[in-house]
Amino acid sequence: MSWISPIYDRVLSDVTTPTAKGLFNVADWERIYNNAELMHTSVGEFLGIEIPFDTITSPTTSTVPSAGDINTLLTNINRIITAFNPFINYSINVLRCNWLEGNANSPNYENVNDWEYALYVIHEDMELLSDGYITLADFFTIARAAGTVNGTVLDSFMPTLTTRTVVDTDGKLSIGS
Repeated sequence: MSWISPIYDRVLSDVTTPTAKGLFNVADWERIYNNAELMHTSVGEFLGIEIPFDTITSPTTSTVPSAGDINTLLTNINRIITAFNPFINYSINVLRCNWLEGNANSPNYENVNDWEYALYVIHEDMELLSDGYITLADFFTIARAAGTVNGTVLDSFMPTLTTRTVVDTDGKLSIGS
């Protein structure tokens, strides 16, 4: 499974004209679902935790995702966001996942932009983190074995860690740029 470049820059004219970005189709659903699965695996491995992920049957050109399918997908993305947010220096907003059946309650292009952008931000952060930094799971394992980090008791120190925290070869804690 590979990352598929998201589309998160739709504008109203894409919908009213319509352009390819303004139409939500099977390829869009599959891209979002694929990227959510990929970030689920990446973030889970990075944090050393199991993040629940509910599978959904892929739509076809003759079916439309139900409100339940959309809510399940967004619940999956929210689980990733919730697991990842404590380890970054800003917050990714949790996505609405209580859509109802019917056109009056359907997501619009701005909502879909938000879904794809949330996954994009997580992906970009994971790319930075995997580029020469140790995982938080590995850091916690090393730090727990030592019991302290730079003389600070680990339990009181852990809430202040950021995703770019690494241990230098001399054992000192440093923050990546």
